[in-house]
Amino acid sequence: MALPSVVPIMNDASAASSPSAAFHSAHLAWAPPAGTVHLTANADDLSQHHENWHGWFSTSALSPLAAQPDAAITLNSRRGYMPDSPENHRLARLLRDSPEDFGAAGTPIVLGADHVAAHRHMSGDRITLQLHGLECIDGFQQLVTISHSKRELSPGHLDRAFARVDVLTGDARERARRLHYETHLYANAARPQDNLSRCPHLSRCREQFGLEGTLFDCRRGIVAGPHSYGYNITTVFRALACLSSSQYPDLAHLVGTDEGLDLVWSHMEESPYRDLMHDHVQAWSIQRAVETYDVAQNVAQSFDKSTITGHKHLIRYARPLVIWAAARSLPLHELHNGGRDAPNWHALIRSADFKTEVAATAHALVIAYETVRPKKPREYKQYKGEVENLDVWYEIVDLMRSKREL
Repeated sequence: MALPSVVPIMNDASAASSPSAAFHSAHLAWAPPAGTVHLTANADDLSQHHENWHGWFSTSALSPLAAQPDAAITLNSRRGYMPDSPENHRLARLLRDSPEDFGAAGTPIVLGADHVAAHRHMSGDRITLQLHGLECIDGFQQLVTISHSKRELSPGHLDRAFARVDVLTGDARERARRLHYETHLYANAARPQDNLSRCPHLSRCREQFGLEGTLFDCRRGIVAGPHSYGYNITTVFRALACLSSSQYPDLAHLVGTDEGLDLVWSHMEESPYRDLMHDHVQAWSIQRAVETYDVAQNVAQSFDKSTITGHKHLIRYARPLVIWAAARSLPLHELHNGGRDAPNWHALIRSADFKTEVAATAHALVIAYETVRPKKPREYKQYKGEVENLDVWYEIVDLMRSKREL
């Protein structure tokens, strides 16, 4: 492959003044053998640290690197390309739909090379790296995704997308290769809860709580110092779900497990997240919901555990259903009302009447459960698995609604 008119970046004068002048001179005089790979980028997008290069390359420049079917072998990649990976599908969509954002996703592509020779074009605004003995230490999935995208995307489209690339040689290359196999030992994996710091509704509530001197923050790992958390974000979502005005307890059932919460938090722009966290939610909404949840929880927990037998296992294993059903007695349509005409929620929740309602609702649910799913003695061990089933909750709610108990 013929290079355009280029000149070595390090001239003789600068080489002579360098502590490693002999090495640089030999390095730049090295004649690249067949199989050398050329990568060209804007000079302003590249930086050099010792013998390593770091910068941004267009995806059109990177697209040939993993274009061959045996690329995993020739590039000594840790893994082959995974065509069924949802992450790779998302990368491809990002490159297609939003090329300017492509390089901001994920980690840099890390390439290793036996030798690197850098040449500045005569115009001075571009640099070509000649790479010999190339391998892909990290980022092979990105490279293949880029190569595949070349089949459907125009060169002009790929010129708009850039990826971060580190080109390493010598000890840095060996270190990166060794540590790449241990990356998972040092990285703190992201969790769905980490998305919540971007939610404008939670940010608004945090500011409102702050005006009252109450700490409210959804982030993992926040150190509160001498102040304790006002509200646990897991409890907040479970409480809001139990006080949802929906006809059935789907949301309460879903967020009742950690897996369900993760599912909700993973899709903040969609239902059911938007059913729980929206423009109408305010600090007082959360305050009322959590207080209701805590009071109802305490009442349910106060039942003598020795009496929790048979169908009464519902009180233990379907606690969100008990809280959701008891909350139907409250003015749920006023939950987000912060005006002077709003009900006195604190008085309603803390009243003996509400606590009595929770206990009565729990007993009514047990009776409905006995009706819709009668048991024989040998089937008693099935209670936990059965009463956690949403279909059973539907049957119980429908029966109680037919009797106008809900």
